[in-house]
Amino acid sequence: GFENIGLYGGPGDGRSVRLVHRGISDQDGELFIQSVRVGTETRGEAWFRAQQAKLQALHARAAGGDPAAVKEAETRGLKRIQLSTFDTLARDTFLPDESLFMLIVDTEGNDPKVLKTAMKTLAKHDTAVVIFEYHHMWKTASPMHSLRGTLDLLESIGYECFFTGSQGLWRLTNCWNDMWDFQEWSNVMCLLSNLEGSQQVISNLDVAPRFAQ
Repeated sequence: GFENIGLYGGPGDGRSVRLVHRGISDQDGELFIQSVRVGTETRGEAWFRAQQAKLQALHARAAGGDPAAVKEAETRGLKRIQLSTFDTLARDTFLPDESLFMLIVDTEGNDPKVLKTAMKTLAKHDTAVVIFEYHHMWKTASPMHSLRGTLDLLESIGYECFFTGSQGLWRLTNCWNDMWDFQEWSNVMCLLSNLEGSQQVISNLDVAPRFAQ
């Protein structure tokens, strides 16, 4: 695939996107994956892990030159990908002068596991904005995690978190109720509260004061 995609300028002007071919997980390792039909890609990492022995054996046979295995691997679109935590990814791939302004996580229910492994990077870079999905797939992909637990991690390094809505932001930090652990589709946005300008953004978008008694 493309290694660099120019944005608003030519090569060498510093504005580009680098594609990193790596999977994000809650631990370092590797994963064998295969192509799936459109609409079934939400099976996620757990579905592929259940097939690892079979896919690993197929890869070994293909690597050994078995013609039938080579053909089957090509048909399946078999690939071996490196897995790492987000902190490992940042350590391995961030350039010395790079900073992380925003982290958006959309990993089909694995979001809390990814975020848990990104805490060092977020704290180091004073990342301004973190956005992640929260929905029913947390039940199967991350059954040991909760929204409250994830917020505890982010709030401990200075974030204020909100549900996002069409009219603004609905406060979660300092406005918690156990009913928010409903595991239905929503997006959560967390802003680094002590960053210059953050409180003005929060003041403009936070709808909670409109409903204060």
